[in-house]
Amino acid sequence: MVCPDSIPVLTINSTWIIIEVVFITIFFVFCGCRKQRLVIAAVLAGETIFVVVLTVLVFTLQHTTKERSLSVGIICCVFNVMMYASPLSVMVCFED
Repeated sequence: MVCPDSIPVLTINSTWIIIEVVFITIFFVFCGCRKQRLVIAAVLAGETIFVVVLTVLVFTLQHTTKERSLSVGIICCVFNVMMYASPLSVMVCFED
């Protein structure tokens, strides 16, 4: 629907979703603190809402697969940069 004939991408992403669901399930089973569960559940709910809104906007505003691929690709690049740059944000230089 976004990029036709992209079975390898679909396979990789589907596998990763299964791994993440297993990981989050293990976390919820063994997490001892109710507050941590609520925080993670809130973050997951926020991410889910964001993805749903993004999906609706892409499919209603973009009418060709080229436009959809471009907009989704740009969004993915922005989030990849944020993901790889986020560890740098916690590295603070301590001076005496």
